Amino acid sequence: MAEVALLTMATILTLGVIAFGSLKRAGFNMLDAYFLMTMLFFGVYSMVDALVNKAAGKDPAIVVVTFVLIFLAMLVTWMLYQMLSSRVRIALRFDSLMEQWAVVPRRTIVYLATIFFALHTYLFLAYGMLTYAGAEIERLDISVPTWIGPLRALVNAIGFGLYVCIGTSIAKRRIGAFSLFGALALAIAAVLTLEGRRAFIELVIFAFVLWSCSRRENVYSVRHVPIALVMLVGFFLLSNIYQTYREEVISIQARMDHREVSGLISAAGNIDATIDNYRQRLAMWNFNYMITAEQIKSPTKILSGAMLWQTLLNSLPAALFESKQVVDPDDIIAQFYGFPVTGLPDYPTNDLATYLADFGVAMLVLLPVINILVFLIVSYSHFSISKIGNTLFLLVSTLCLQYLIKVENSYGDIFILLRNILLLLVLWFAAELWRRVYRGALGTNPT
Repeated sequence: MAEVALLTMATILTLGVIAFGSLKRAGFNMLDAYFLMTMLFFGVYSMVDALVNKAAGKDPAIVVVTFVLIFLAMLVTWMLYQMLSSRVRIALRFDSLMEQWAVVPRRTIVYLATIFFALHTYLFLAYGMLTYAGAEIERLDISVPTWIGPLRALVNAIGFGLYVCIGTSIAKRRIGAFSLFGALALAIAAVLTLEGRRAFIELVIFAFVLWSCSRRENVYSVRHVPIALVMLVGFFLLSNIYQTYREEVISIQARMDHREVSGLISAAGNIDATIDNYRQRLAMWNFNYMITAEQIKSPTKILSGAMLWQTLLNSLPAALFESKQVVDPDDIIAQFYGFPVTGLPDYPTNDLATYLADFGVAMLVLLPVINILVFLIVSYSHFSISKIGNTLFLLVSTLCLQYLIKVENSYGDIFILLRNILLLLVLWFAAELWRRVYRGALGTNPT
């Protein structure tokens, strides 16, 4: 029964988002992007998990409640979104955003891409890092400076912004797909894909979204079904490749052991690697289920904002808060509810689960309000920051876009988002000040 309940609720979520998008008259917007990724991770992924893992040992009633909470949070977000002014909602449409993304100077794209590749090259040469491997680095006792994690995350976010920028220009036919910039976008995508299948999904989905929006077509059009099927097959092939090479090439331990490397065709056909990963990895809905089940037993068993406060402290730079102690939200939840703290499963944290653990059913209001705040940041940057510079607008808006679409994220990422935006603003104005002073010095120098 639990398997049927999971399949039913996941299907309702998937078809509901598709129907919502199909019936819309206005163009694709930031809210649609958020709903789309929520559908993929809680709808499509949950259906796959139901077929692979059968929802063994789960209570069907709690499965239903888990998804009802997700539905309600999405509904409240939509209701609050409708309360925004039409001017703000227009600014959040992709056709408006893409007009700004497509005019970023090409020289700036090259400068930022150089920074992106330089950092990743340094991390590989200095520490052997190809992808994020926090737990692996700890097991191997490799010393990595604490600033590398936040800097790498920010540079990867900039890389995603560059990918969106180039992708927009290609979709609008301002840059050729088979050009230097097209190759640059492909190289950026290859590096970001090392992060895992989620990164690949984001890149492919939003390439498709940009293409659809540039053609003024509905993303959920029936005519796109063949493309969706091709994307699905491509995802499973890449998943097979990634899971195979993750064990043989990508991990630091694999390179230290000099493991034998499979051929590309063999890796693409290694479906067992993907299935085994699905069986071992805790699905996202399952983590939400665990918290929901605990709160049904004891509705008052919530952290009451303590975890949000801790994540705020986690986001503060050590230079400003030397005595801070970083505590993983996963560990806080695990200790509070009695879940395993170490080892597997690797908890697939997401805001729907963590806000529920911290605030209970108040999550149905708090999380949508946070999402609306992000929408307002994007609209403000569209009206104000874009006047300062299209590059700054690109970075701020795509940082916000990433926050919305990274459904499997860390609790308190809103603080990281605000911190990164503030850092970009400071760096931008510092660079502008230096440029003006430098030009002024040249102007007064007779040589």
